[in-house]
Amino acid sequence: MKRKKTGGRQKGTPNKITKQVREKLEQLVSNLIDEINIDYVNDEQKFKLLQLGLQYVLPKLREDNITKEEPFVERPIFKEIDLDVPDDNYQPQIDMSE
Repeated sequence: MKRKKTGGRQKGTPNKITKQVREKLEQLVSNLIDEINIDYVNDEQKFKLLQLGLQYVLPKLREDNITKEEPFVERPIFKEIDLDVPDDNYQPQIDMSE
C-alpha cells in the first residue's frame, strides 16, 4: 500500500545539489579535455578516450528498443537453367515467380 506524500520536494522538482555537482563536473571535464595535447597521446590511448567518450554521447541500445524481425531468408533472383541445349533456336525463359 502506497503512503501519501506529506513533505519534501514535489514530484519533478530537480535536486539542487545534484544539479550543482553535475555542473561542476561538466566544467571540470570540459577544462581537462581542452588541456589534453593529442599530439602526445598514442593510438591506443586515443581509442580508449574515444571508447569512453562515446558512452556519454551515444545512447545505449536496450533489447526492448530492438525490434524483433523475422529471420532473413535468402531467395534466389533467377531460376537456374541448363544452357547445354543442342537446339540452336532455343530461347531461355526467365521465371520471375517465387
